[in-house]
Amino acid sequence: MDFVDQIDSSWDTAVQVVRNLVVPPSSLSRLVRLSWNGTVTMKDFLTSFTMSRIDPSCVVRAAQLIDKDIQELEPAISTLGFPSASAVAAVNFISQGLITKTSSERIWMPITRHMMNSIEIGYHFGSSASALGPDSGLLIGFAQALGSCLLLSAGVKDLAEVRTLLRDGATTGEFLARFECEPCQVASLTLQKLGFGLDLSSAAVMAVGNLNYADTSNDPVVKDWRAASDWIYSLTHGRRTPSRAESANRFTELIPGDGSSSAIPLHLQSLYAQVDAIREMHSTWTWHLPTNSYQETAELLGRGRTS
Repeated sequence: MDFVDQIDSSWDTAVQVVRNLVVPPSSLSRLVRLSWNGTVTMKDFLTSFTMSRIDPSCVVRAAQLIDKDIQELEPAISTLGFPSASAVAAVNFISQGLITKTSSERIWMPITRHMMNSIEIGYHFGSSASALGPDSGLLIGFAQALGSCLLLSAGVKDLAEVRTLLRDGATTGEFLARFECEPCQVASLTLQKLGFGLDLSSAAVMAVGNLNYADTSNDPVVKDWRAASDWIYSLTHGRRTPSRAESANRFTELIPGDGSSSAIPLHLQSLYAQVDAIREMHSTWTWHLPTNSYQETAELLGRGRTS
């Protein structure tokens, strides 16, 4: 199904936004596509990664969160797995675009911070939901923040407006009024351009945008993604479970036995603790930052966490 031809002129606007903002190297799109459809080899990955000119340190730094002793690209890829390693490369590509397209560090820092908060919460949530897994959790967290971050980086130069549109409870309607398209539309089209494929991109737009299409809304993948998106959004905004019962009950291992704190599974307690730390201090993941300013910007992120 081609969503671009579906509904209204907002899709035309979203197409134009993505066309202007997102021009990934074909080798990156190939890398992502092969990694997520399970047909990539290490040789394919390394070849496409090299051709994409993505900074390899982003994958190494991401893998060091699992094993701090990793120093080289190939062990880093093996540690993360092909899907997550390619997603890290895609996030890095988008992050560098966000940074170069914005006017100042004061603007891009809260935008990229918002994206990494969502990505890290998604990753931890996916690790707690066996039907999803950390790869898909990371990708859903990325999809949830992607559209708003791209729109803000291209169209907002005022820090106060950036903070307003990133605040808890900001609605898609506010983005639609400001940019004439919705973040979920931009996210879906961007994921397609990055190589994640129509199925995942369609699931993303329906999950993140809470949309319904009769011929696909009953797809188990779409249901999982919508439930996961509800969970990630709720956790990001300080709620313990989604308000929608279908989402709250979608992943059986995340349902407390009798609603009491003592009945909350240990892995769910761990997830809550991880999310609380991210909400309080922001994500500590900095692999999306350029290598040449990595240390300096990481320090700036640390100093600016209360803003």
